[in-house]
Amino acid sequence: NAVRFHHYERDLVDRSQEKCGWSFANGPEFPGAKGGLEMDESVKWNEMPALKVTGDFSGGGKYVQASCQLPKADIDGVVIQVMARNMKGTKVRLTDASGQTHQFGLNLKGDGTWEELHLPLTDFFERKGRSDAVPGLTQYEKWGGANDGKWRGPGKMMAMTVPAGKNTNEPGMLWIGDVAVKTKEGGAGMMVFHESFDSAKLPAGWKTEGAVSMAGGTSKKDKKA
Repeated sequence: NAVRFHHYERDLVDRSQEKCGWSFANGPEFPGAKGGLEMDESVKWNEMPALKVTGDFSGGGKYVQASCQLPKADIDGVVIQVMARNMKGTKVRLTDASGQTHQFGLNLKGDGTWEELHLPLTDFFERKGRSDAVPGLTQYEKWGGANDGKWRGPGKMMAMTVPAGKNTNEPGMLWIGDVAVKTKEGGAGMMVFHESFDSAKLPAGWKTEGAVSMAGGTSKKDKKA
């Protein structure tokens, strides 16, 4: 069975804060969009309510977005758990230490099922922005700050957009279940251990300490690095 170790600074969907620590913007440079940001108790990710972003473009506008602050650590990548309806793509915006915004256009199924998005930042920038470094990447843009297409850590802000679709009478909806930030090797953060088993029971000789979750044949153990 495969074993994986990652350093995670933290989950950016902090359910101890109002709206999980995220804020809403209606893309004011293109007037007319409305929408909102809320915890949706009717939609669960890992048995917890998801953060819902809604965009209403019946009165105009091109996008709305939800954003949060990034941890003060140089990041290696981001893994996002999302579900979408009435939209086939999103743009993830990451602002670096220079104030430069890096925008990644990503495909979505948009069929109301959960999917996982990967942004391996180190791989992307080391491969000089080649699209095959990011699964499902449709576009990369950058502006502001150094404006040179190079990442300078630590990051400042992350945002995800709900774009206007062809049918503006149907609002776009995006649910965010989890955003895990992977820090650079040796960075401070949380060590996450993953091991897959045939059942939700640990093999003979294994023991757990601290907070452990067991589900669907997978054991996940989190401990401070």
